[in-house]
Amino acid sequence: NSWLLQLVLIMFILLFLLLEGKMLTQRVVEIFGPSQEVQSKVVEALAEMAKSIRAYLVWRTIVNFGLGIVLGLVFQAAGLRQAWTWGMLAAVLCYVPYIGTIIASIPPVIDAFVNVSPVTALGILLFYAIVVTVEGYLIVPVVMGRSMDLNATTVILSCLFWDLVWGTPGLFLAMPLMAGIKAVCMYVPGWRPLANLMGTTPDAVPIAPPPPAPPPAPPPPLLDSDKTLEMDESPLAMLKGEANSSAH
Repeated sequence: NSWLLQLVLIMFILLFLLLEGKMLTQRVVEIFGPSQEVQSKVVEALAEMAKSIRAYLVWRTIVNFGLGIVLGLVFQAAGLRQAWTWGMLAAVLCYVPYIGTIIASIPPVIDAFVNVSPVTALGILLFYAIVVTVEGYLIVPVVMGRSMDLNATTVILSCLFWDLVWGTPGLFLAMPLMAGIKAVCMYVPGWRPLANLMGTTPDAVPIAPPPPAPPPAPPPPLLDSDKTLEMDESPLAMLKGEANSSAH
């Protein structure tokens, strides 16, 4: 019941966001003051956030649908009783990174172990691991680009956080939410280190070269001993001359 209530609540929130999205965008832009330059930056950040979330949802759906078809065909060829069920389950659970992928691998392996043979179960597990690895490390980065370049620590922590906030639906929303947050951080100069912290390929920070070493001080000039004596005796000679003139 709680899961269903959370799902209905999230659907209502999404509905209101879709209905009032343009108005809310204008209100958010107005928060940052009347400066046209600042407002243009805010508009760019919001547009990038929407683009990242849209790209994730579209490409994640396409990739998951293709993944479910491939797995369903292989499971059916291997003789699993619920081949297409497990394929579609994998397509749905792969919206949840790491955790959903691991959970989706358990039912087909058990099905193959019980209804076919242990060797088939091992083959199903190996094939699933290869397909998921290719999907996660090759296909997804190519089609989704840098907006979804999130490291594993960020993904796991975001899944845990949004699971605490919204329960199971939060697991499915964790990735698009983090993609939007990262897009905003990339457009705010003071927050760009946070975007680099969430990503796997941070921007290179230019390191200022060290200041040049000051030139060595020139050595003091060497004086001849005769000239030094003359300089030392000249004040005494002047004093003696003044004394003699006063005596005369």
